Amino acid sequence: MLFRSRQENKKGEQNGVTHLNLYKCEGDDLIDLNGEQRNDTEKVIQSLIGNIDDFLLSSISTQGSLFKFIDEGSSQRKAVLSKFLDLDIFENLHALVKEDYSEIKTKVKLLSSKNFEKEIKDLTHEKKCFIELSSALENEINYHEAIIENLTLSLASYSNSSDQTKLESEHRLYSQKVIDLKGDLKRIVEDLKDREEKISKIATYKLKYNLEELKSAKEKITDLYIDESDTSIKGLRVFVQGGGCSGFTYGFTWDWEKNEDDFEFPIDDNLNIMVDALSMQYLQGSTIKFKTELMGSNFVIENPNATNKCGCGSSFAV
Repeated sequence: MLFRSRQENKKGEQNGVTHLNLYKCEGDDLIDLNGEQRNDTEKVIQSLIGNIDDFLLSSISTQGSLFKFIDEGSSQRKAVLSKFLDLDIFENLHALVKEDYSEIKTKVKLLSSKNFEKEIKDLTHEKKCFIELSSALENEINYHEAIIENLTLSLASYSNSSDQTKLESEHRLYSQKVIDLKGDLKRIVEDLKDREEKISKIATYKLKYNLEELKSAKEKITDLYIDESDTSIKGLRVFVQGGGCSGFTYGFTWDWEKNEDDFEFPIDDNLNIMVDALSMQYLQGSTIKFKTELMGSNFVIENPNATNKCGCGSSFAV
């Protein structure tokens, strides 16, 4: 309910001040929707029914403008419908998902281009060197501290000023040496900790593919379905589609084209795994395996996102 009123003075003359009040009706109750100022109330009104152009497009048809909404461009019609049906939330969600998708795609490409095994091997070697170096530094510190202790005892027993001056000089020299060695040891310990954290991080992000099984699968399926002379194949496409007894099913096919929004995981020089952006939402963190059993050979996906799956393993729910 919208009320507009004009205030009159004592003579019954309108003084030009217009009051604006907005209420929401719920049964017999009126809920006050007014803002602190008139401008605030007008903003609330616009958020509910839009401006005058929106109102004319969506609520009434004036003479000569019966087809005004229909004659508007598709963008204008979409904007009006989105505003009054609260569809803007989907636009906002789409923008957020698109942003997350770009971030995830960048990370996946970065991780896919890395040789994790080599990085872990190199970091482990560096870690071993730092451990050996820190042990050597600790031994050297202990050695110099023993010398300092002997010099301290000698200083207490010497009375000759010239000998005492010499011992004090040596004492200062070895004391500074110990300080420097402890500084070096501290930096080595920090470097060691850094290598351990990097190894742990790489292990966490390491792609969950059984490379040997995938390579074996590639060889077997190539023998069955693909001419080895065909070098135009871009890779093995893994996808999710609706169907099955649980709602979704996995799909596998060789693909000769790579889409712009594909996530690509290079397994070796001759094998790539490709996943489209939509399927990636359901396959994030999954492990792909190839099993050979008496009943036949097939791909199997271990999917941490699946809340339920059928006995055959090809259908799942989220």
